[in-house]
Amino acid sequence: MNKIAVLGSGTMGRGIAQASVLAGYEVVLFDIEQGLLDKAIGEMFASIDQGVARGKTDGALAAWAKTAVFTTTSLATAAQADLVVEAAPEKLDLKRQIFAEL
Repeated sequence: MNKIAVLGSGTMGRGIAQASVLAGYEVVLFDIEQGLLDKAIGEMFASIDQGVARGKTDGALAAWAKTAVFTTTSLATAAQADLVVEAAPEKLDLKRQIFAEL
C-alpha cells in the first residue's frame, strides 16, 4: 500500500491525512471546495512545522511529507488510492452520495 485518500478535510480528515503522511504514505486529500483544501493544507503544514520545532518530527520527514500530500476536488482522483478513508460530516445522505460516486 502506497497511497491513502482521505475524504473530507475538516479537523478529523486533516488529522488522518497528517498521521498518514508522517507514517510514510502519499496522501490524497479530497473535499468539495479548493478553499477548504487550501485551509486544511496550511493548518496541516503548520502542525508539522510545530512538531519539528518541538523535536517530535524529523525535519527530513517533514520536508518529504509536504511533497507527498496532494489535494483534489475529484472523487475519481481519490478513488485511485490503495485505501480510502471517509471523514465527511455526519450526514447519512452525504456519505451515501460519496460512496455511490466513489
